[in-house]
Amino acid sequence: PFVESVHDVDIRTQKYSNTVEGSAKDLQIVNITMSINYQIKAEKASELYSKVGANYNDVILNPALQSSLKASIAKYTAEEMVTKRAEVAATITEELNKSLEEYFIISAVNLENIGFTDEYNKAVEAKTTNQQKAEAEKAQLEIIKVQNEQKINTAEAEAKVRELQSQSVTDKSLEQLRLEIQREMIQKWNR
Repeated sequence: PFVESVHDVDIRTQKYSNTVEGSAKDLQIVNITMSINYQIKAEKASELYSKVGANYNDVILNPALQSSLKASIAKYTAEEMVTKRAEVAATITEELNKSLEEYFIISAVNLENIGFTDEYNKAVEAKTTNQQKAEAEKAQLEIIKVQNEQKINTAEAEAKVRELQSQSVTDKSLEQLRLEIQREMIQKWNR
């Protein structure tokens, strides 16, 4: 066997990007734009080229990326994909490494964009708006409650003041009446 030609295969870290559509655990449609950093295993480069050819991105990487991403995002709800972005990326990396381990090493998965349908985005916005309104109304109710408690405390204090004043007036009136009666009695004795 004679060598007819030489083909260079780059074994340095390379980047592959794609957008994949799938369904989340809660059945929301998700569009994820992601990129992976991968490297062809040096010892497998000639085998990869002889079996697949130079278009290994289309033949191996893209199908594996589609499959791994769809399997991974099905484990998370739409909300979790946003709040647990790093965990989702780690799950995708693990899935990709399993499916591509024969020829490739996946060093990083970057979720560049996670997009949802317009209907879902509107529903999330409406939910957020309603939560904010509910919190504002709750805060307003707390303010009203405090104001009412202050009014009750003020009314109770005023009632106590009036009660004390009436007791004071009554005590003073009785004392004054007693003194007047005593004067009258003294005047009667003096006459």
